[in-house]
Amino acid sequence: MPFAYAMQGLNDGDAVKRQGWAGYVKKTVTNAETGAYKITFVKRDGTETEYAVTADGTITAASPMTFDVELMAAMLSDDWIKGTAAAFEAARSGNGTW
Repeated sequence: MPFAYAMQGLNDGDAVKRQGWAGYVKKTVTNAETGAYKITFVKRDGTETEYAVTADGTITAASPMTFDVELMAAMLSDDWIKGTAAAFEAARSGNGTW
């Protein structure tokens, strides 16, 4: 599914990734009352970039990431899959037998 649709359906603790990626993008609710949350991009090497989203839609980042060709291609792709952040992290970090 396209990235925008995948992101719209995320709940707290959910994540999306492309099938060929070790990294993923996760959502964490920071204030359920106001609807504030953060989106975290987790790279293959474990580096994280967080974007805070407030109830009014304002987005901020302590240190924005570079929007490179690979990320641009990913945003335009329609092969995003959903799962839990915990499952994607286990796969990224190499936990498990398989």
